[in-house]
Amino acid sequence: MEDKKLDKQVAGISAVAHYVPQLIRTSEDVEKLINAHLKPEIQTGSIERLSGIITRHISREDEYNSTLAIGACRILFEKEKINPSDIDLLIFASTGQDILEPATAHIVQAEIGTHCRVMDIKNACNGFIDAFDVAVSLIETGRHKKVLIATGEVPSKAAKFEVPDRDLLQQYLVGHTFGDCGTAVLITEKPKIATVIDSFFFSDSSNWDVAMFPGGGSRFLNQRDAYFFRGDATALMEPFFVHTKRLLEDFLKRNNISLSNIDHIFVHQVAEFVLDRICNDLQIPKAKIQVTIKEYGNVAAASLPLALDLRLKSQIIFSGTYGLFIGFAGGFSIGFTLVKF
Repeated sequence: MEDKKLDKQVAGISAVAHYVPQLIRTSEDVEKLINAHLKPEIQTGSIERLSGIITRHISREDEYNSTLAIGACRILFEKEKINPSDIDLLIFASTGQDILEPATAHIVQAEIGTHCRVMDIKNACNGFIDAFDVAVSLIETGRHKKVLIATGEVPSKAAKFEVPDRDLLQQYLVGHTFGDCGTAVLITEKPKIATVIDSFFFSDSSNWDVAMFPGGGSRFLNQRDAYFFRGDATALMEPFFVHTKRLLEDFLKRNNISLSNIDHIFVHQVAEFVLDRICNDLQIPKAKIQVTIKEYGNVAAASLPLALDLRLKSQIIFSGTYGLFIGFAGGFSIGFTLVKF
């Protein structure tokens, strides 16, 4: 295929890192926490069978969204010998935040030593892929030169364990798939790792309330359980399977490339059975996907950069190959970004 941006300033990824808390919780551990309140109890192995998740990293009480983002940024700076003063835009892109105001990006900046414009970008689990698009656009228009995207996800704090019956468990079950993770991605002109070729975004907001974390806004101020994640996982995923195949075919067609020519696929992961259905529906060999769900759980907006960092560490990404980021998020939103390594 011919890259669409050879006649203009290109932007892309020059560095990536991730950071996870030390505490690891198994799915069996999660079942024990649930069974302390639930009657009748769920069987051992149920959560792993349902989700494919074996382990996930869990933040301590004194670790926050910013904590994990800061950890990832520090690893990135040290690994790549980056001077914090060279960063001219810091974007914090996560489903969660430390506080409503000011932007959590300020909290991150205060610790990592940058002195630049900051902003938060939120769109549920598509926070990173949206921030990626914003960063690339700002660089390609000449507004910025080095943009740092930091994610810090601690959704495990929104898991509700005190569920006395199966109906309530069904409402809050998605929260028991969460793991915690921070990532940092440096976007620059003349990228060192991957150049962005094209992006596409789609939203269908008609059923915005099928899965949500209600706490922190003005709508559910007096609701006791507003600070726990709740939702219908099946209803949340249905728009993805309705729209994705058609939208992806159109996106790849306009870039004159077939899915078979893409070597590395980074897709947001909520459960292994969903990943298997994606592979089946889109005819993707699972080997092309960097699987994170088994060892990390659903890490929300950190999932795509985490997968990229793990793939890079495996040393199976070669120059000249193509990669595809596939994001989907509550609301509902879909995002595609095509890159060349």
